[in-house]
Amino acid sequence: PTRTAVSQEAEEAEYFAVFMQGKKVGHAAHTRSVEGDRVTTSEDVSITISRLGIPLTVRMTDISVETTAGKPLSFESIQVLGTMTVIKVTGTISSDGVVELVSTSMGAEQKTTIPWPEGAIMSEGLRLVTLEKGLTPGSEYRVKIFNPSVTQALDAVVSIGPKREVDLLGRVVKLTEVTSTLAMPGSGPITSTSYVDDSMAALKNSMSIAGMNVDMIACPKEFALGENDVLE
Repeated sequence: PTRTAVSQEAEEAEYFAVFMQGKKVGHAAHTRSVEGDRVTTSEDVSITISRLGIPLTVRMTDISVETTAGKPLSFESIQVLGTMTVIKVTGTISSDGVVELVSTSMGAEQKTTIPWPEGAIMSEGLRLVTLEKGLTPGSEYRVKIFNPSVTQALDAVVSIGPKREVDLLGRVVKLTEVTSTLAMPGSGPITSTSYVDDSMAALKNSMSIAGMNVDMIACPKEFALGENDVLE
């Protein structure tokens, strides 16, 4: 069916292949949809690794709902291990800055409230900041990013680097290097390098997790969702 320009404008989905140590271990999907003055952004990552020859799939989904001006409204974070939903956290942010949290772990539900961290932003807020700051090489700025899975705001420093030729699975594109350093509680800073096009879309992201190189590379949906390699 043909989609009208309006509905296409309202929802964009990007797919990525996820590589660990050079092997394709899964996929990621980034979806942004706009309905009226509400923007819903979802990040869905699925990774399959093999332990003693038995494949295990881990799925992480983060969803944020904000106004088109980037004001946070609600969020949801789900972690699924194999066939079990391990942890699910949902939060609703009231106009007076109180977050109603509902967390479900192994079937047990817990309700709490936390204050919304002052000045913290989520996906759309970050997109608006990056568009406003632009891609001037050598520039640097700080943001507070609310992370749904740890339910707290993390300080991040974003540094804009030069334009580089980046290999996207055989397609070489000139992209701007953007380095983000996130202060993770308890584990020290986590640095990731993104390569973005002129409209700020990240086409490649590289980071090191537990000493392993993890790359996410934009690609057609069929390849992203296609067969994975075996990584022990």
